[in-house]
Amino acid sequence: MPGVDVFCLQEVPYAQHGYTKLPATRLLARELGMDGVFQHTRTLRRSPGKYKAYGTAILSKSTIIGSRTAVLRDDIFAYMTPGAQNQRIALSAATEAEPGVTVAVAHLSYRLPLGLGSAGLLEERRVLQRQLSTMRDTSEVIFGGDMNSEPGGGLDAMIGYLGLSRVPTDGATFRSRHWFAGHVTRELDRAFVTQGLVATAELGAFGASDHRPVIVDVHTR
Repeated sequence: MPGVDVFCLQEVPYAQHGYTKLPATRLLARELGMDGVFQHTRTLRRSPGKYKAYGTAILSKSTIIGSRTAVLRDDIFAYMTPGAQNQRIALSAATEAEPGVTVAVAHLSYRLPLGLGSAGLLEERRVLQRQLSTMRDTSEVIFGGDMNSEPGGGLDAMIGYLGLSRVPTDGATFRSRHWFAGHVTRELDRAFVTQGLVATAELGAFGASDHRPVIVDVHTR
């Protein structure tokens, strides 16, 4: 995507590099001459010499001058399947090109059946609220990611209460790959900005992912 200065990526896999596995974004950033930060978030399967895992990353054309990882939750219900080092996080960074703007991304939890993990879900949102409040008090903020909930609920109200406005998009961002689910679509991915920023957003096309990218264009400050 030419013209995009900062990329926020979720479920970033590890890639084989020689005799080791490295986050795919580390190899991609090296190839493209970009700066980047990565945080492991989930291990799906682990066995001797073999595992499948992923994390969250921010890549920037400009040098990243500060980054922070806030653990939102790491209890057994953070994901449907337990695994070592599983956690939900908010990853944030500022760049040399825009030191007064914090870009943050999160891949939040979804509600499990029978109320499983509901306390952890509530705590996740409380911690996110504190983190966004701190970011807002020290810089302008662009925040987004897979909210794993549709617009109009308590999560969006909480983010709005902090002074972040949702950047409107038109259309579903998630499409199930499973025929038995009816290939359902949902508007799960959203972006928000503080009131000092004016922005618009558009959706990219479905590609290898079952989510469409949200492309935010900041016009004025």
